[in-house]
Amino acid sequence: TMRTGGGLSHPAAVRILGISVHWFYQIPAAIDLARRAREAGFRGFVVMGGFTSSLYAREILRRHAEVDGVVRGDGERPMLELAKRAEGRGGRLERVPNLVWRRRGKIEANRFDYTAREQDLDALDFGRLDTIRNLRAHFAASSWREITDGSRSAGADLSATFYLCGGRGCSVACASCGGGRAAQRSHSRRKRVIFRSPDRLADDVQLAASLGATSMHACFDPAPNGPHWHAFMDAIGRVGLRLPMIFESFGLPDGRFLRRFAETFPGGIMVITADSADESVRRRVRGFPFSNADLVEALDLASSLGVLVQLYLGYFAPFEGISGLYASRRWAREIARRYGGAVEVLHYPMSTDPGSPISRNPARWSMACDLKTLADYERELSRQEPWLGNLLRHHPAGSTALEVGAATGAVELEQSLAREEPAMHARRERRLGPRFDPFFTTLARRVLSAGVISGLDRRKLHRLVLEDVRGGA
Repeated sequence: TMRTGGGLSHPAAVRILGISVHWFYQIPAAIDLARRAREAGFRGFVVMGGFTSSLYAREILRRHAEVDGVVRGDGERPMLELAKRAEGRGGRLERVPNLVWRRRGKIEANRFDYTAREQDLDALDFGRLDTIRNLRAHFAASSWREITDGSRSAGADLSATFYLCGGRGCSVACASCGGGRAAQRSHSRRKRVIFRSPDRLADDVQLAASLGATSMHACFDPAPNGPHWHAFMDAIGRVGLRLPMIFESFGLPDGRFLRRFAETFPGGIMVITADSADESVRRRVRGFPFSNADLVEALDLASSLGVLVQLYLGYFAPFEGISGLYASRRWAREIARRYGGAVEVLHYPMSTDPGSPISRNPARWSMACDLKTLADYERELSRQEPWLGNLLRHHPAGSTALEVGAATGAVELEQSLAREEPAMHARRERRLGPRFDPFFTTLARRVLSAGVISGLDRRKLHRLVLEDVRGGA
């Protein structure tokens, strides 16, 4: 094992270092990992993969000498071919499908001719958690409870989450998502949605549970309320598993789905994204829109079944504007009051993913966004305020930086108070009434003007806000 003062270590026999750059906010950590590996003496092949690296493969290699190659699109067969070559059992690099690499200083792009099929994914055991070194650390950093501000009121054990690969692709193109239908064609050459076998999914869950997983999570629902996940629930019943599930519903789960979900996954969480309180906005930005009346009906049923719902709103949703953002905040508070702890409402910054409809044509969505290249994203990620979680990349066209910052700050500050001091939040809301939002906007402007945000993480910011609010309570 080789070690440096930075603490990085790796077995000397390792010949390939694979780094995921699936979503754009992974870029800084991925490049830093590649750099530190080289500093630690790693002389093997550093390869990246994922949605973002697929779109920016050539630029990654031009900008970062630490990286030797990028696998575009699906990586199952390309990585196997790379591994065979590293072991001396394969051919030349130019025969590795989907690979973009450097040969004598010149960037080469191999044939992009591999896209995973159903049988490719069904042949794999995604539940092999025993292959992960330091599994406890992996769970501690990546489980659902750790990566979302919500799910705190879940009665289930979410300390070790297994992420379920249900399939690949998407049937729609939501405004800000880099995993939609058109984006899939660009970065993965995928023309259709593929589903893994429900029985193989159940096999994965059973294996992961035997190796320490206490919950599972799925973010793949390109045919809402369709037969695929019902068949999976049948398969789970056959093997007798009672593991809680976090399910990200791309549309609105109907009554049959919710009832089966509650029965099959006790303590499960249903994640629903509404984007905006404005139904007309939702129809324009989401692939599977729904009405507020239908949403309330679903929340009523979920609450009666004991299914915790995490309801996500996004800022800045296209066509919503800053005034619409405040309207969505008021609606979110009404939902939270109506359902109490049965529904967690979370208002998060919408990312501008590379390849998303907004990133391709922001003017069409009434948005301002000038991020086009990898360098653009790297620049923004290096200077973005930590309190935004490195996610906000677009804003309503015509808005000033102060307006955007104040609205963003108001949302984050109010949510921090509701999360950390719910009783105080309720008292202040009752006392201020219609002046509740302006109070947080004013507070956000003051925090911004004082320059105290830079360098603070979310938790430190929350403490700062609570101290300020307590002082005026």
